Order: sequence, then structure tokens, then C-alpha cells
Amino acid sequence: MNNKVKNTILIILAIGIVGMTIAYAALSQTLNITSTAKVKASTWDVHFANGGTVGTTGSATVATQPTLANTTISGLVVELTKPNDKIQYTFDVYNAGTIDAILSTYTLNSKGNGITCTDSEGSTTSSNATTVCNNLTFTLTYTNNTTAAQTGTVITAGSPVAKNQQLKARQKVNLTLTVSYSGNSVPSSDITIGGLDASLIYTQN
Repeated sequence: MNNKVKNTILIILAIGIVGMTIAYAALSQTLNITSTAKVKASTWDVHFANGGTVGTTGSATVATQPTLANTTISGLVVELTKPNDKIQYTFDVYNAGTIDAILSTYTLNSKGNGITCTDSEGSTTSSNATTVCNNLTFTLTYTNNTTAAQTGTVITAGSPVAKNQQLKARQKVNLTLTVSYSGNSVPSSDITIGGLDASLIYTQN
């Protein structure tokens, strides 16, 4: 009699333990997070392109056409001989990369700030030299209206190039470099004009 009771209790306990184990497993959950990432390659390439020939107005002549080589334009030599003579040179600035650019630093020389006028005697202060420098115009402007897709905002034709202007990725703008003489008189000796320089530094926008 006593042995039967004991065996029955053991069997009931065993079934109870199995039941508890099953119940615990049913209430557990494993959470996993898996992911991957990719950094796509980018390119940075802002340069000059599509330089044309120099256009002239009046009696202006071009002694040497400029040389355009990726990030420099050099070698342009022109002669202005009377009032209202003018030369214009057009070229592209092209952002061939995948990153938007901004003109972070821009320098255009002017009279007293890089541009010099020197007469045949080597003087920069003679009346001839002063007359020429006072009536000389040196500008860098947009040739055509731009679109917001090109420059972030619309820039109208003839507007000067300025710091903080944008150049979007895969876009280009056409610029015009102008040198003109607007004086009412001509110098009595040849005047050499130096320092007709500009510098454009683009950085990531």
C-alpha cells in the first residue's frame, strides 16, 4: 500500500517538471539585428574647360592667345590702342565631380591692388600711366543666365563672379573675362599693364 503511493507521487513530480520546462521555453524570444552599410565613392574635380578665342572690339588686338590647362589660364597678351577698345575671353568652369562646390575664396586684381601701369620710362606714377590705370576695366562675369540646378540660385548674365557662389556637381558655367579702356585720351607713350590676374578657389559645399 505504501509503495504504490510513493511511486504515484514521483510520477506526478516528473510530469510537473517537464511541464514547467515547456512553459518557460514557450515564453522566451531571441531578437537579432543584422545590417550592412556602404560608403559610395565620390570625386572632386573642378577645372577650366572650353576656352575659346579672344574677341576684340575697336582697334584692340591679341598678340598671344591664352593657354587653358585644367586649373590655369595663362599667356594672354593684348594691345589696346584707343578709347573703348576691349577684349573678351570666354571659358567654362566645370564641376565634373560628384560633390557640390562653393567659391570660398575669390580674388580679382584692381588698380592699386595688384594691377600696375608702367610707362616706357619705367614710371608707374606718370600722367600717362595714371590715365591708363584710371580708365582701365578688368572684370570677370557670367556670360549667360544660370539656373538653380547649376548655381543654387539664378545668377543673371553680366553679374560679377563673387565669393560664396555655388557650382553644383556635374554642372558648368560660362564666364567672360573683359579688359577694356574707356579713357577720353590716349597716352603719348606705350603703357604696359601688369597684374591682370584672378584666383578662384572652390571648396566642398
